[in-house]
Amino acid sequence: MRFLSLLAAALPLASAVIIQPPLNAHVGETVTVTWVNQPERDPPAWNLFLMNISTSFDLKANFGVVDPAPEATTITFPARLLPR
Repeated sequence: MRFLSLLAAALPLASAVIIQPPLNAHVGETVTVTWVNQPERDPPAWNLFLMNISTSFDLKANFGVVDPAPEATTITFPARLLPR
């Protein structure tokens, strides 16, 4: 899955959410994603996506709205990731 990247879509675009993606993640695996929360700069919520950035930003999963306060969330990667 090294061709996949976790992205956070945050509004406003000037915010700088710093995400620590899981290392060596595999399809179907449950992992914890952590980040640095900066309440004075970051939005009160944002969306977490799994995308294949090597093929025109191909959306693989939408993990939904994230509350940044806990600075971590647990997600499960899709069991199948088909190439585009």
